[in-house]
Amino acid sequence: MNKIENIKKTCFLCGKKTNKLIDGKCEDCFKKDNPPIKELKPIKATFCNDCKSIKFQNTWYSQEEFKKKIPQIVKKNLILNEHYILKKLDIYNLEIESNKVNFEIEIECDLE
Repeated sequence: MNKIENIKKTCFLCGKKTNKLIDGKCEDCFKKDNPPIKELKPIKATFCNDCKSIKFQNTWYSQEEFKKKIPQIVKKNLILNEHYILKKLDIYNLEIESNKVNFEIEIECDLE
């Protein structure tokens, strides 16, 4: 390792010395200014009041089938901020009530 690689860089916001800067910021400051999730695009589905099935992208699913498909759907509709890589996505408290689908997500990301 040469001497140039050992030189610490200074975060422009907090002044912390670090080996790596992201857009001029240390990892902690970057995370504060840039949370992992930029946007979750709306998930458009149709609910049948008679049979309680859910139509998503021209396919009808039972509620149980749709619940199993939700993680894939969320992953496709999740837009992360630049520099983040999705490691893990979990869905919690998934409820389907009349024409609403409610859930909570928890993600784990790494910085590039």
